Amino acid sequence: MDNRAEPSDLPAAFCVLPWTQIATTVKGFTRLCCFAKNLRDQQGRRLLLTKSVALSDIWNSEAYRQVRRQMLSGSLPKDCEHCQRHESGGLLSKRQKYNRQRPEWAGDFASLIAATDADGALHRPPRVFDLRLGNVCNLKCVMCRPELSSKWEGDYRSLRESQFVLPQSVQEHLSWTLDDNEGNNDWFADGKVIDFFRGNLGHVRQLYFSGGEPLLSSSHRELVNLCIESGYAKNIELIYDTNGLGISEEWLKIWSQFGGIDIHISIDGLGEKYEYIRFPGKFVEFEKAARALAEWEFSGKKVRILVTLQALNILDQAEILDWYWTLFGRESQIRHSIVFGQVRWPECLSPRILPLEGRRRAFQKAEDYAHKLLASGVPKSELFPLGDLGRRMEFCFEDTQGGNKRVEDFLVYLGQLDQVRGTCWQKTFPELAGLIEEVGRG
Repeated sequence: MDNRAEPSDLPAAFCVLPWTQIATTVKGFTRLCCFAKNLRDQQGRRLLLTKSVALSDIWNSEAYRQVRRQMLSGSLPKDCEHCQRHESGGLLSKRQKYNRQRPEWAGDFASLIAATDADGALHRPPRVFDLRLGNVCNLKCVMCRPELSSKWEGDYRSLRESQFVLPQSVQEHLSWTLDDNEGNNDWFADGKVIDFFRGNLGHVRQLYFSGGEPLLSSSHRELVNLCIESGYAKNIELIYDTNGLGISEEWLKIWSQFGGIDIHISIDGLGEKYEYIRFPGKFVEFEKAARALAEWEFSGKKVRILVTLQALNILDQAEILDWYWTLFGRESQIRHSIVFGQVRWPECLSPRILPLEGRRRAFQKAEDYAHKLLASGVPKSELFPLGDLGRRMEFCFEDTQGGNKRVEDFLVYLGQLDQVRGTCWQKTFPELAGLIEEVGRG
């Protein structure tokens, strides 16, 4: 059976999220999910949560109603181009995943469709909230930007105040939304969000926190405490995108009071490679947090290790997988899993900028690792994460072209960033540096 086949009982373009979820950006704009574009009203203005526009106003706005109508008619809106791109590239999209899984928090899909008015209105409250409560963060990952990490602001200022000429794609990436006078990183601070949940927690089944770093957000903590104090925590699953450095025994005790916890922690390399990409994080602290999650005896936990494939780490996936399996084991793929994403922006950090030899070597190293595991007696059935990695690498290397300006941009940008941070990418990633030097920039 094709895992990407559409269920026959659903409209061809159906996605459950417009019937169940409201998502926000770090500046308070609203969207269908974390991959979708900002929702806009009929005048083309982005839908922003303000003192006069509440979460409840968004739910049956014309933007939401139009999306529901369009999906029921059999076509995906432009806002959903991320899923369209994945589906056309042969990857399982977020939309397809939920259609197949029929998550419990979504309820019965058929009843949601039946309850939808002809104009797209839905008189059932949202059950899921994807909340980005500001951009406060303790890391400034090499592929991130000031919009999503307050820690990045100082480095961006240093880059601008120097005489460096940033590659155009990097300048566009780092300055994204900084000149945007709409929205702000404290959109939730007036108390209206907490007030909304105080009256609606009985309907909520899932809260998804990202950022920034959600564990540093006082509003996040306030909302978690409200869930417990209200008595609804056991009905709610919490999901986190977190760098993991703030995880503590105190948080594990708090999370144990909820119906479920799905923790996504990010690792893009081991040791010094982790510390370069996720600067200025310390790998020993990350590994301590990961080990605490692996040993945590809570039946409602799920731990997902997120790996963002990029030019810097594409040759290191075997060692990351080996670390993951050593810590979490190969037996449980339900409570523990590893998920591969990719850097698309800034373009010069994407794997596709590498010479063709980089692609060949990345696949060869993954294949050699698989052969090594099979030769040691590991059942083939336990190696499906390697299949996921292979499919993601194929997608990453789409349009690979050796010898274009993007490699030059990679070298220029990391050289500039190294001067600001006192780091050295060639010293940290010697195999990659050698490959680029060996095959040349063209």
